[in-house]
Amino acid sequence: MSTHQTSFTVIDGIERGQQYRFRYRVQNVNGWSAFSDVAYIFAFEVPERPPKPVFTSADDTSVTLAFEQSSDNNGIPIADYELFIDAGDDTTSAFTKLDSYSGFLASHTLTVAADGLGDPSTVYRVKLRAVNEDD
Repeated sequence: MSTHQTSFTVIDGIERGQQYRFRYRVQNVNGWSAFSDVAYIFAFEVPERPPKPVFTSADDTSVTLAFEQSSDNNGIPIADYELFIDAGDDTTSAFTKLDSYSGFLASHTLTVAADGLGDPSTVYRVKLRAVNEDD
């Protein structure tokens, strides 16, 4: 078994949202090296997925959706929310981020003018995503 390791996992004592400092050094037949510079590690992950957007109303030129925030930021504050929409042509088209949505709003109205909505009978898929420093 080799004693050479290129990674190390800390299992106990880590708290989400906290910053930790790490240093390391290596050893060969001549002895130990000096310690490395300090690495600062934040214990966090991407935020939990927010609930699906909820349809609230529509007319010939707009669709209004309601949103809820993520239930867990996973250790660091959520910086923004992003809204995505597909092309409305089938269930395989790619999603595009909407610049018309400003994160943290509880609702948003998609319009023909701002978001390029097509025919009133078009079916769109939308999704909301929470963003923090880990994204």
